[in-house]
Amino acid sequence: MSDQNNMEKIVTPMMEYLCDHLCRFPWETERKEDLEDICAGCQMDKYVCDILNTYTKQAKSQEVSVDWKGHLMERFGRCE
Repeated sequence: MSDQNNMEKIVTPMMEYLCDHLCRFPWETERKEDLEDICAGCQMDKYVCDILNTYTKQAKSQEVSVDWKGHLMERFGRCE
């Protein structure tokens, strides 16, 4: 987990909990192959990707804001 960003550290345990404790299919499905097919079609991956993409966009936007603020402060001096 060391190579994960902060949001991945939050989302990974959430997904594990959802899959292991809330999903009904592990208890309803006898064959592992059937369960793998069901999991492959699960929409939670899409939702997690949306969460991570939004987080990444926000983080990049904040980096740009900080870069511009630093640039302006260098050019025009410190504004209070």
